[in-house]
Amino acid sequence: MGGSRILSRYFFRDAALAWLAVLSVLLLILLASRSVRFLSAAAEGNIPADIVLSVVLLSALRYLMIITPISLLLGVMLAMGRMYKDQEITAATACGVSLGGIAFPFMLLSAVAAVLTGMLSLDLGPRAGRAVDQLTQQAREELSYAPFESGRFTRMSDGGAIFYARETQDGGTRFQDIFIHAELPEFQGIVQARAGSQQVEGEDNVRKIVLESGRAYQNRDGDLAWDVFDFGRLILRFVPPPLLFESSETDIASTARLLQRDDPEAIAELHWRMAAPIAVLLMVLIAVPLSHIGPRQGRYGKLVLGLLVYLVYANLLGAGQTALERGVVPAWAGLWWVHAGALVLGLWLWVRRARA
Repeated sequence: MGGSRILSRYFFRDAALAWLAVLSVLLLILLASRSVRFLSAAAEGNIPADIVLSVVLLSALRYLMIITPISLLLGVMLAMGRMYKDQEITAATACGVSLGGIAFPFMLLSAVAAVLTGMLSLDLGPRAGRAVDQLTQQAREELSYAPFESGRFTRMSDGGAIFYARETQDGGTRFQDIFIHAELPEFQGIVQARAGSQQVEGEDNVRKIVLESGRAYQNRDGDLAWDVFDFGRLILRFVPPPLLFESSETDIASTARLLQRDDPEAIAELHWRMAAPIAVLLMVLIAVPLSHIGPRQGRYGKLVLGLLVYLVYANLLGAGQTALERGVVPAWAGLWWVHAGALVLGLWLWVRRARA
């Protein structure tokens, strides 16, 4: 009994370390790609720089929900592949340890991971999404209300216009000697004015710039001809750029609120969230018998097959969610038919391994 516990702890620790290593690599890759995207946007002035770190860290909680099943599948297969290659599992089997006894620590690890993933998908992930949504709204207001600075060119409307003022007053809301170059649907050209001010109007935080005593050079739909006219007062409106991390209301809604709704979109989202912990259990159920390698087989020979199984499973989940949203699949069926297929595959692999 004591030897069996020692062996189980050894298998559990080895698989957990491999899983955490794979999870860390995948998470770093995803966060690095997202960080580069946000840092570029911050450098261009499209988002406030001080929210980038918060958004990236909150995004990590949502990424963990997505990458845990594949990382655990690869971690278990890497750990068992090494054990088969080093004849450790063969030695354990020769000492009377059954296939179930070998698989127990790996299934226990999957149960722990499934509980953590369930917490992420059903509670922490949506909470993080709502926090990002709040930061998004604050960032939109900051972009809209951000004052202009004297002697500095400022991009607006996602690069569709460039603003310059020689002198600003009242905290950057009033300015003197203004130059604007705009490439907008309603106005394409150059504007010069002696004075101006800015206001923010509407729920969309549209920035309204009121110019006084100036001259405008308006291009005629890209032709070489220009209209030149003087004005006493000119109003230009600039829409803030779309932020990169906006989410739909259903994606960030609490699970309790989704349970109160009966529309197809809410049902699809609810089944998607439940799929994450279920996927963790099913991937390990498949990984344990699939990891078996013969004496002459390579240690990583089965990884490609495991990745293929996961890709098919994940794509079916995505297709099933879309079908639920469109009402093609009935609500009672949900995504259970995808899980059932993975369960059948896992049980078949177990029976096949037990008979070998």
